[in-house]
Amino acid sequence: MRNVDFTGTVSHATLRSEDLIPIFTTILKEYWPEKAKELQDAYSIRMGDDDDYWHLEELINALQEIAPAGYFFGAHPADYSDYGFWPIEDM
Repeated sequence: MRNVDFTGTVSHATLRSEDLIPIFTTILKEYWPEKAKELQDAYSIRMGDDDDYWHLEELINALQEIAPAGYFFGAHPADYSDYGFWPIEDM
């Protein structure tokens, strides 16, 4: 596991899990491949109605763990469709 070496937007103008999950997974695979594999394996086992929601929440939590010091991962406070790594003082 290593922290991301960039900040700012990773996805903008969509809240659809089918758009967000591939983007978030790509970042996680690069910076924390073991966690990406763990989530991929768990997701492939579950096949319920809420899987996209739970998978997305788990991805967001994992990306939060690899945020650079002084940053958080999530929706920008001024634009909830803008996901990325933001300075904590923006919260």
